[in-house]
Formats: sequence, C-alpha cells, structure tokens
Amino acid sequence: MDSLKAELAALGGWLSGVAAAGRDVLFPPDCPRCGRGIAEGLVQGAGLRLCGECVGALVPGRRDVCWRCSCPVGPNLDTTQGCGQCRAERWSFERVVALGPYEGELRGACLRSKELGGEPLAAGLAELLWAERGAELQAWGIDAVAPVPHHVRDRIQRRTLTPLVLATQLARRLGRPLAHQIVSKVRHTPPQHRLSPTERRRNLVNAFRPSGRPRLEGASLLIVDDVLTTGETAHRVGLALRSAGAARLLTAVIARGGAGGGGA
Repeated sequence: MDSLKAELAALGGWLSGVAAAGRDVLFPPDCPRCGRGIAEGLVQGAGLRLCGECVGALVPGRRDVCWRCSCPVGPNLDTTQGCGQCRAERWSFERVVALGPYEGELRGACLRSKELGGEPLAAGLAELLWAERGAELQAWGIDAVAPVPHHVRDRIQRRTLTPLVLATQLARRLGRPLAHQIVSKVRHTPPQHRLSPTERRRNLVNAFRPSGRPRLEGASLLIVDDVLTTGETAHRVGLALRSAGAARLLTAVIARGGAGGGGA
C-alpha cells in the first residue's frame, strides 16, 4: 500500500509537470534553459519555447550524419545501409532520427531535462527536434508514438520521465496517438549508462513486453527516447512491438551518443 501511495504521489507530480509543459506550448514562459523572457528573444513561429541564443547553442552546425543511425560521418558517404558505427547492428528498428550528437551543450540540456522540474526543457527539446527533423518524421507515415517505458520502481524514483514528455510533444506535432501503454518494462535493470556496451546488450534481455494484447498488425510506430548510444534499449522495445505485429519502426532521440557515452 505504501509503495502504491508513493507511485500515485510521483504520478501526480509528473502530471502536474506535463500539464505545465502543455500550458507552456500555448503561453510561452521564460526560456526553460536560460530563464530569458519572451521580450528577450524567445523564438516563435515553429512552436519553439527556447530563446534564440539557446537554440543556437543546442542545434549543432550542419554536418553529414549516417542515414541509418544519425552518427556523424565523413562527407559524400552512402550510409543508407549504415556506417562503421551501425552497419553490423541488427536492430529491430530501421533508422534513428536525432537532433545532434550527445556532447557539449546538447548533452547538458539532456541531463538537465531529467531533473526535477525538467519537463518544460524536455518539451522544448522535443520542439527543437521537430523544427529540425520534423519533415523526416512526417514522411515516415507514423501511426502512433511509443515512448521507451520505465519500470514501476523507476517511475517512483525518477524526477522526470523524459521519454514520455518527448513522445507527448512529438505525437501532438504528428497528430498521432500517444501509445504510452502498449509496452511495459517488466524487469528492473541497472541504468544503461553505467554499463559497458557488452553489458548493455545483456542487461535488457526480456525486460520489455507488450501490455495486454495490442493489435499492431502492419503499423508504423515511432519509438522515442532521449539519448541513443548502442541502440539496445530501442531495439528491445522494438522487439516487443514487432511481437505484437508492428511492421515498421523508427526511433527518434534528442542526442546520438558515441560508443562510450551515456544513453541507452
């Protein structure tokens, strides 16, 4: 009973944060990253709620990235079949769309979005991802948006459920359902960022499964997380979705981590 009360209290706090983030979409407050007000240059138009200076700091300079995994690559390379970082991977999803690499200011923003009260920043990052890569997401023909789920213990302990906030914003932009209950994390696991790449792959075996009996035959789904490094988390979520009949899977993240970086 005590654990149930704790979960309900945590859920209530999270819902308040999401409500505040949704309210911010219509009535933008100060920039959630630096605190500047609207009069000091909040970017309008595309729905961004970050000031111009923060947008400039968070959006990486134009560079070539792998079509399949969004990892930076050299110029003029055909990466439709992958690059040196991902060609050997047999992921359940087809490709990754990311805002930029998990480094510098973008890394700091990802970390801050997980903290208490980080929902507005997470929502702002989702809007920034949409502004930069939304055309690619729309072209995919997404039927529903599925955030990477957390185990019940993590839902109690975590300050912000960042993947859910990101997925909520992207589902709204795509005009598609938020499918946040079709996959469950049924086994508690150590955080991926504390493990080696080999340990990350073992850590999540049988950790996710479809909730109930979702009917996803032929569906195209968008898996959403904040950071992708080895891709194992999204891969395992994708396996659960495919077992329920999903036909095509795309993964969207704020940042693409390197082999030794944080993320999943």
